[in-house]
Amino acid sequence: MKPTPEKTLLAKVTIEGVTYELSRTGEDALHPTPGQDPKTVLCALDRDLLLRVMKKNDWNKSRTAKVLGIHRHTLIGRLQSKGLHPTTKEVLEEDVES
Repeated sequence: MKPTPEKTLLAKVTIEGVTYELSRTGEDALHPTPGQDPKTVLCALDRDLLLRVMKKNDWNKSRTAKVLGIHRHTLIGRLQSKGLHPTTKEVLEEDVES
């Protein structure tokens, strides 16, 4: 049996009483790969948070924008720039565990 890789907590964000934990698995969780821009890592964290909050709000953009404290059009732009939409076939660890 393979040992389960440890999760590294990267950020913990509480929005309207709901806490979202952003984590990565494995030894290199906190370290970008050589040559990887820190901005790329931050964008990945932002994408992960957006995906989690959108799923939590059943992909309702108005509600999600309100929860995040941003304008709906800003949210739409961020979703588009990260390629996120309701048909995004991504599985988060919490989806697998539940």
